[in-house]
Amino acid sequence: MSHNRHSVSAQKLRESSGANAPLGPCQTCDAMRSRLDELTTTLRDVRALVQATHDRVAGTVKEFFSVSELARLVDRSEFTVRRWIKQGWLEAERVSGTGPRGRLLISRSELPKLIGRGLSKDLPLTGLLEMEGGEGQ
Repeated sequence: MSHNRHSVSAQKLRESSGANAPLGPCQTCDAMRSRLDELTTTLRDVRALVQATHDRVAGTVKEFFSVSELARLVDRSEFTVRRWIKQGWLEAERVSGTGPRGRLLISRSELPKLIGRGLSKDLPLTGLLEMEGGEGQ
């Protein structure tokens, strides 16, 4: 590869590194190789972090959602989710815990009811089917 082809890249490299003095042809190639090595190392580090995060959450599937979690998931208010439960559109289980009356937990198996009734704004159908065991794949 000719050193003339590096002239634009070399100028960008000088500008990004803050160096004002012109680089010679070999210095330009060396500087570019050095920067490429740095970027490669950074990308490997990022990939390792992404893989570690993926491994940590892979296979982690919640079986039950609190009212607030379900509300966030479907982009509705907690009040609306409680109303759906009261109206019988969703089934919930009351368990002892926070609050004087306990907590309401909604099973993952209730989520397709939201789609069937058109109640969810942003819950993707494919995501629900995957959560239910891959029926739509």
